[in-house]
Amino acid sequence: MLYIEKYNGYLADVPNIEFVRCDGTVFAYDELNSASMTAGHNMITITGGQGNFPLAYIDTDSTLEFTFESSQFTLEIFEMANGVTQEAGDFGMLESNRFDVETGLKINIPYEVKEGSVVIRGLTEDSAAATGKYKVTITQSGADTDGKTVIEFYEGDVTVGQVVRVAYQRRVVGSSKVPVKTTSTTAKGSLFAHWPLKQELRLCA
Repeated sequence: MLYIEKYNGYLADVPNIEFVRCDGTVFAYDELNSASMTAGHNMITITGGQGNFPLAYIDTDSTLEFTFESSQFTLEIFEMANGVTQEAGDFGMLESNRFDVETGLKINIPYEVKEGSVVIRGLTEDSAAATGKYKVTITQSGADTDGKTVIEFYEGDVTVGQVVRVAYQRRVVGSSKVPVKTTSTTAKGSLFAHWPLKQELRLCA
């Protein structure tokens, strides 16, 4: 442990981190795995005299690099690093699954999908099942019912028991997302590290 003479104690653990982004958003991390801090200086040395000894030092650049690791996997981490804000609402999550065609030439998906997102290779969606087409009926989730989706086919396009692959966007209600940018970004703000201190007990005679 590192001893801090000014406070007569040792750094007992990794610090708690607070990052205040330039837009005022505060991110707090209190369960870090590790943390380290490295100071750097770029200096110009002016020499002279008979032995060409250093006469002066000019500090041109000073840096302080702080690194920490966390086992927490949250949206706040992406929100902080990409300089964006979480968005709340209902979103579509892309999925692709295989379903058995049931009696009545139907496929039952036990959750709600996003309207217009169903894709079945070789067929097209229509408001009424017809040759080469399929009909999608979506029941939205509510207070007393769970959302579900029924896909109906025309006779001749599929048979009962056939396995059909369906691609769709599953509707996730009441969720949050963080748009991660494809280009490299850097969040700007202020970082505060709070180290727990274990003080040394000194007895005076």
